[in-house]
Amino acid sequence: MGDRNAGNYYPIMIDLTNKRCLVVGGGKIAERKIESLLASKADVVVISPALTERIADLAAAGKVAVLLRNYEAGDTKGAYLVIAASSDSFVNERVRDEALAADRLISVVDKPETGSFILPAAFTRGKLQVAVSTSGASPTLARDIVSGLKAKYGPEYEVYLDFLNEFRLKVRRLVNDAEHRQALAREIVRLDVLGRIRSGDFMRFRDDLFRKLEAETEAFGLEDWL
Repeated sequence: MGDRNAGNYYPIMIDLTNKRCLVVGGGKIAERKIESLLASKADVVVISPALTERIADLAAAGKVAVLLRNYEAGDTKGAYLVIAASSDSFVNERVRDEALAADRLISVVDKPETGSFILPAAFTRGKLQVAVSTSGASPTLARDIVSGLKAKYGPEYEVYLDFLNEFRLKVRRLVNDAEHRQALAREIVRLDVLGRIRSGDFMRFRDDLFRKLEAETEAFGLEDWL
């Protein structure tokens, strides 16, 4: 089977919480895929006759279910998402064909263009998720771009996004006027909150801002901080 997509990929973020995700393979590549699925709160099932030490540890801890055997026809049944990560290309082809026939989401690690989706190079900073894809043209370039972005968007963005989310929820609860809420949403990102996080002045600023928001509600504005 050749290239099914030719780069016509649709970018999407999928909620895998408690979704059954099947990984066929037990090597280092499978291990990385399993770790990322677990980080997304997926219900992970692994099929492989051999496992890395890390995957075995995850199984012993009850974090993944393992079938310690070769892949068999019908194993993709019930899976929401499938990753064919075996070291045997023939096995990956069998997994892919079965998954595609059942309209399941399938990624093939050794021939990504033959699956129904590809995995981008990515990193997270709390609620911030950054993903880069070259549509399979150069995974190395995608990783290089991500490396540069990781340096630009450092750990402080985790604190920043938590603050923005907390601000949004408080405004939604306290401010009834929709236009006012939208104006506050635009203005809050104009504040140099990141500078305050980096300088260590953030908590005092946060507490003062939320105290004023709670007190003034509909009359609240960000003029004092702009």
